[in-house]
Amino acid sequence: MLDFNCFMDLHNHTKWSDGADKAEDIIVNAINHQVEAVGITDHFCNDYKYSIGINMLETYFSEIDKLKQKYKNSIKVFIGVEISYISLLRNYSILPYDLINQLDFILIEDLDYIPATINLEVIAALLNSIKCGKGLAHTDLAKLADKYEDKGGLDYVLDFIKQSNLFWEINTDSAHDIFLNILDPIKIEQKTIAVLKGIIKRKIPVSVGSDTHSLIQYNYERLKTANEVAEKLNKTGDGSKPLKK
Repeated sequence: MLDFNCFMDLHNHTKWSDGADKAEDIIVNAINHQVEAVGITDHFCNDYKYSIGINMLETYFSEIDKLKQKYKNSIKVFIGVEISYISLLRNYSILPYDLINQLDFILIEDLDYIPATINLEVIAALLNSIKCGKGLAHTDLAKLADKYEDKGGLDYVLDFIKQSNLFWEINTDSAHDIFLNILDPIKIEQKTIAVLKGIIKRKIPVSVGSDTHSLIQYNYERLKTANEVAEKLNKTGDGSKPLKK
């Protein structure tokens, strides 16, 4: 089971997809930085990025599981994949749910680019077949909410997340305004504050992911800051507290 009450980095890519490093290198680097939980989340069934194909998922799972057992006394290793909402829509009928549900979790990406003509209830229905942990990768919830103003905006989006048993990721590599606000909240926007208050109100779990594609670009300080915010979001009842230094 995923653990959101620790120093975490639950979003990393390896040579299995578009990453530059081996999965073991990612895990060892996390151990060296005293990260308590690391997730390997290579792209899966993606039509526009190099990714794990359906026929390779079992081999991928087996390899990462061996590393999970090898380092179990040093760090919690979680096995995941990242899939776009587009791939879910296109491939939902052929996805290997028996294998997917053996993963620790799955990250859904690109949801903030979804056309407003597609109701989130459609995505929720597709997610019903996925029984492992589920989260939204690098999703700007304020941007997504703007698309659905006629349906309730932010309340509509956050209710979808809560009802679908999703967690939300603070991504330390994203250039979305919401993450720049969170990681450097000197000029925090009201939209970001509203999102954080809504997350706390609904008790939506918050994860942290570095979205590492190369350890050369690994930024521990941003990861540390994001974990400090996530800890407060997961524990506090005051939506403004996570933004105070």
